[in-house]
Amino acid sequence: MTEQPAIELSTAVAQRMVSAITLAPGVGDVTICGREGEVAVSSGKADSRKEAALTRFLAQRAEAMTEDGDRRGMGRTVATSRLEQISLSGPGGDSVIIAGPDYYALVSLTRGASSTNVASAIRAIARRYH
Repeated sequence: MTEQPAIELSTAVAQRMVSAITLAPGVGDVTICGREGEVAVSSGKADSRKEAALTRFLAQRAEAMTEDGDRRGMGRTVATSRLEQISLSGPGGDSVIIAGPDYYALVSLTRGASSTNVASAIRAIARRYH
């Protein structure tokens, strides 16, 4: 099975994705950036460039573990996997990063929302655009 090459995320597609994701239950703010960290679209955060940079950094570090991590113990498990989601928790609330073929989506969760449920809804929405 060959992997399909990543396609460029257009601003129009990113805007439609943000609009759809924002309507999903449990979703607060949304920032979608390309694989290189450029901000494609944000649902209104003033610091979306910083969020895009942090999102890219975290996602690419996590993806690097699947490519060239230590092959002993837990490293062996992640070495054959693919990054789909990162769940984040902090004093400002919970968020989830979803890795798509040509984008990363950072989604802040509303209070009490399940990152697993929200991530599942986001992936279902994103499939409509790819």
